[in-house]
Amino acid sequence: MTSDIASNLITGLYLLFAHNGLLIIYVFGALVSLLLIFLKPRRLTVLYFLAFLTLAFGFEYDKHLIVPLRDQTIATVVADPETHLFTQRLINLFISEFIPVALFILGWGLLFLAILLSLIGKNRKAVTTEKNV
Repeated sequence: MTSDIASNLITGLYLLFAHNGLLIIYVFGALVSLLLIFLKPRRLTVLYFLAFLTLAFGFEYDKHLIVPLRDQTIATVVADPETHLFTQRLINLFISEFIPVALFILGWGLLFLAILLSLIGKNRKAVTTEKNV
């Protein structure tokens, strides 16, 4: 392999991880959670899976879906771009601001809830074990 091909491969891998690093982590978390669901189904692993899936979708929504969805929605609802500016602002606010924040809060909220439930479950087991001794 020549040095320019090796250099281009390294640069390509770097740019892949720089552009999609969080997505790779979220998808990896979702895949590990899905594997755990198949191996030992529990509500907790389903929460982890849903959390990582929501975060991955939110990441992709932020990067690739906001602009086309907003433009298509405004073109569908408002026929003339010079009129109904308030409606356009509402659509823009909902699609560009509310949905990404809601997905972020929902994803991290599910993840923290799963962690909290996991810790509560471990504490309950430890307390019942101490009582039985």
